[in-house]
Amino acid sequence: MGTQAAFGKAPYSMSAPYDAEAVTSGFAAFSEFASIALEAASLSTDVFASSTKKALSNLRTLSEVRERSEYGPAIAEFSQAQAQLAQDMAAALAEVMKGCGTAMRELTAEATDEATAAVSEAAKAQYPEAAPSKPVGTASAPV
Repeated sequence: MGTQAAFGKAPYSMSAPYDAEAVTSGFAAFSEFASIALEAASLSTDVFASSTKKALSNLRTLSEVRERSEYGPAIAEFSQAQAQLAQDMAAALAEVMKGCGTAMRELTAEATDEATAAVSEAAKAQYPEAAPSKPVGTASAPV
């Protein structure tokens, strides 16, 4: 029994087999992406809720009691109002997605720049003699 208790404690006395800082930064990056996605979902929900209220209002107007001859024009007005509502809703959702896409693009570009810098630093630390004498992409003077 003594060996079993010691065996059970062994994993807790060992160092972590992963880079805890990398995991923490990974969760932070995921949190930023999730925040953008949740904001987009919240704004989309607002658009859908507003559109639903407007559609129900259009239906309420359509369902009013009328003279028989007034139903044709009422249906035409309803159809036009619903078409306009669909157009406005699509435009509002496009704006939400455009904002989300811009935020994601900026976040991804920032993460790419950070990763590139980290890889460059690691490469320079690992192979200091292989570092170029001049920045990559610069033209040399004509001889």
